[in-house]
Amino acid sequence: MLYAGACAMDITPPVGYLLSGHAARTGKSRRAHDPLRLKVLSLRNGRGRIVIATADLIGFSAEFIETLREELLAKTGVRKEHMFLAASHTHTGPFMLESASTPAPDRILPDYISNVRRKIVGGVLEAMDREEPAKAFWGREQADIGAVNRRKRIRSVVAMAPNPSGPRDDDVPVLALRRPDGSLLAAVFQATCHVTTISTDISEISADFPGAAQRELERRFPGCVAMFVNGCSGDVRPAIVKDGEFRGGTFDDVERMGHALADAASRAIESAQPIARPKLAGAMARVTLPFRKRLIPENPAALERYARELSRKYPEWRSWIRAWADHCSAALRAGRPFPTHTSTEIQALRIGDAALVGLGGEAFVEIGLQIKRRMPMRALVAGYVGADRGYLPTAAALRAGGYEGICFVFEKWPAALDPSVEKRIIQSATRLARALA
Repeated sequence: MLYAGACAMDITPPVGYLLSGHAARTGKSRRAHDPLRLKVLSLRNGRGRIVIATADLIGFSAEFIETLREELLAKTGVRKEHMFLAASHTHTGPFMLESASTPAPDRILPDYISNVRRKIVGGVLEAMDREEPAKAFWGREQADIGAVNRRKRIRSVVAMAPNPSGPRDDDVPVLALRRPDGSLLAAVFQATCHVTTISTDISEISADFPGAAQRELERRFPGCVAMFVNGCSGDVRPAIVKDGEFRGGTFDDVERMGHALADAASRAIESAQPIARPKLAGAMARVTLPFRKRLIPENPAALERYARELSRKYPEWRSWIRAWADHCSAALRAGRPFPTHTSTEIQALRIGDAALVGLGGEAFVEIGLQIKRRMPMRALVAGYVGADRGYLPTAAALRAGGYEGICFVFEKWPAALDPSVEKRIIQSATRLARALA
């Protein structure tokens, strides 16, 4: 017998603080256009429990995740491999992460972040308390909600520009939970698109199009907790275009995309098929992500040459490149060795013959597509799960360059990721899911 419980709560931050995600948005929030929400779903059978939580936030730091896991284990008994925490990656919410691109400490609200962590723990307890008999279903639709690949080669440079011929993922998978009377208890649904609809000229708190989609689904299915999980959308964004270039979107665009997604998710819910024998299991693996060894500066002269080369190639990021070079220069003078790698976590939850796979970062869409093709079961592959490790590009993208390739300066890494990271992530995710099959 499967039991399910779900709850939702408000996590809208106070007005008057900077919003995260866009360096170009410098104004403080003036009002909350719509609320940010935290949703929690607990699933239990006679052999175990798993928890899925979603939040209208940009992401989570490693410190946040580590502390949360300790509190969850102590207060709820839920182990880290059984907790799937996914951020929508909205760019009109509060700062949750620190990097070189967000240096001002007053952008991070420690009290707010602590409160979010407490609410997640409380939400898990509430969802567990609400558990009731349920049946699980899996559905899938294809829909163009208005997303486009954002990497386009223009002459010798990879620019952030609309690329309709580039890869994207139009899958809208849904995990649906129904009560014995047939009513919808919860729906976990997905689209693959950066949550960056709203123009940087607008300084209003918003859950963006995922919020609009969740509200619409909850209107259509009273008593349902609708939960959005983003896909591998590192190089995909809303197709809001004018004269061949991206333009800032409006709240009309938010509603249009949200309703298109809700339409697709509704169809997937209505056509979903039962998940037979919903065994519950979870697993986790840490993947080493090496830096590109030949690019790690060995001495001050090499560092300055590399910094000049980057500044010529990416003039719009010159100030950040300079800050990165100064940071690396200080390490060289002090004799501190540079790290040779970073790492990220991959998670997998099994619900019968379906799986949720989560990557800890902004994986490119082709990585998600390749993982899905190798899955031994029906799967939803998500980015922004657990601690955010930044962009996880494909090997081809790392070799080609572009915005995502320069983002290592924001993380204060000594060099860009090595192209081998794509293969490492795909192989690890595939092994993890197959181990649960």
